[in-house]
Amino acid sequence: MGAATGAGAVWYAPTPSTLSSSDITLTGGGIWGWNLGLTQLSFTADATILIPGTAFINAIQFAVSSPIILANPGDVAYVDVDRTSSANLPVTVVASAAYVSAVDRFIVARRVGNAAYVGIE
Repeated sequence: MGAATGAGAVWYAPTPSTLSSSDITLTGGGIWGWNLGLTQLSFTADATILIPGTAFINAIQFAVSSPIILANPGDVAYVDVDRTSSANLPVTVVASAAYVSAVDRFIVARRVGNAAYVGIE
């Protein structure tokens, strides 16, 4: 319910500004490759996360984060976006059952069976 009471009361709550998160875009990364035998998702250049409504850019650094190890089917790789500054983001990998959703947390890769999928979710 809305916060107002009395004549100004409303049945709805204000929409949080973080709902614009669906507009975040993952771009770059050069060439992405999946090696099932080594369970490695690699990329050849920095990947960039564009955040609408800000001048800030977040990056997943090739030199630090490639390859991403997705050892088991169901593993997800995620980042916590920094909307307050430009930042280099560490990638965290967990089993999908252990993934905890958060407002600025986005899955960037997911292993399904023997395949790996890349993209912001």
